[in-house]
Amino acid sequence: MLAAAALAGCPCSLIRKLSGGAWGAWLVRGRGGSNFVLKCLWDADWRGRLASASAVVEALRKRDAPVPRFVASGFDANLGTWYLLEWLDGHPAVRLTRPLLGQTLRFVEVQAGIGDEVPDAFDWRAEVERWLLSRASEIVERTRLQSDAGARLADELDCVFADGTLAGRPSPDAVHGDFLATQLLVDDGRLAGVLDWDAAGRGERAQDLALLLYNAFAQTDRLHLRPTPRTVYLPLARRGIDLVDPQVLGLYLAHEIGQGLGFVLDHNPPHVPWRIDLGLRALDLMRSATGE
Repeated sequence: MLAAAALAGCPCSLIRKLSGGAWGAWLVRGRGGSNFVLKCLWDADWRGRLASASAVVEALRKRDAPVPRFVASGFDANLGTWYLLEWLDGHPAVRLTRPLLGQTLRFVEVQAGIGDEVPDAFDWRAEVERWLLSRASEIVERTRLQSDAGARLADELDCVFADGTLAGRPSPDAVHGDFLATQLLVDDGRLAGVLDWDAAGRGERAQDLALLLYNAFAQTDRLHLRPTPRTVYLPLARRGIDLVDPQVLGLYLAHEIGQGLGFVLDHNPPHVPWRIDLGLRALDLMRSATGE
């Protein structure tokens, strides 16, 4: 019903709900037979961020990046924000594989320099720095109290947070902001697109690599898959280190670990031990990538 209400006045027909997505997504069809994806952010005014994201997407499309353009958007005080996206053929990846990782790393190179082309876009580097200053110590101390494993992770995060800052660093690249394996669209073994750019902004593309690395462990666990060999993930960590340095990549990775911990500490305590284990595994892999 809410999706239909969002389409009021739009020359599109609602076809079916699509799987996945925290807020929900629907396949819709235009009068000419073209398919689009409808997404809605209920009870949220996201117009400013969508304008930022659209600018990033258009800059990427000028480089022939396979990303879906924003077709239309709107806001209703009783519903929230809705927007239509171009449909791309393919299916979301289940997990990272060595061939898919290689293609993904090549895609990430296209993100280089985009931030300089959209200087008014949302600044992810500054957002991460704000989180480090406002929440990092609290999350570390709450994690320390959970268990022996929590204390080990807290010690490791303490070292990462104590050794560096993102303040004053540039924001030269496009940043997806939610760069997960499930956002990678695959068609016949080929990376056909990268989806869900509604949170996009500018920053350092190493941030996307840090999230992709952290989430790769989480996705394998959630689907009860056989663990992916470390040799698949190591090039991901090494490329992030090449782009910045171990200290900076460590801050981006610690931010993702801390955000995941913060959510389960506040909303889903039974998942805290799992998130602690994810954090320890991700940091251990990064140490391996640096040769420590």
